[in-house]
Amino acid sequence: MQELAVFLARFLIYVPLFAAFFLALKKKSFRLFFQIASSALIVEIMSEVTKFIIPIKRPFEELGLPNPGVWIPLSENSFFSSHTGVAFAIGAVLWPRNKVLSLLCFGFGGVVGVLRVIIKVHYPLDIAGGAVIGTLIGFMMTKVVTIKD
Repeated sequence: MQELAVFLARFLIYVPLFAAFFLALKKKSFRLFFQIASSALIVEIMSEVTKFIIPIKRPFEELGLPNPGVWIPLSENSFFSSHTGVAFAIGAVLWPRNKVLSLLCFGFGGVVGVLRVIIKVHYPLDIAGGAVIGTLIGFMMTKVVTIKD
């Protein structure tokens, strides 16, 4: 069961990402594609910078447990969850265009976040922070990006 949780915590994030890119391709919307990609990239960069500034060790490290099997990028610190942030950013970008797919992205982000808490890679506050920051970045991208389709 632990292996399944680790697998889903690592890779479930790709479902909303690919669904959003598929929607952008289907609608032939370069603007939507750019909003999704830039939102995800900004969340990833902000997460790494925040993890550098706020040195909170991951739960498995604090508990003296081995890495549960997830790849930890540049920083070993915890706050905030980029996986959750990316899913919520995508959900926010999609909100004006497709509410159902947007809600699914938010749901996937929540599930990924809960799984990452269960496998002790993040604290609940890391997930909440990722959700809030991701949502803000996603909504910001819908207002800032003015590329014509």
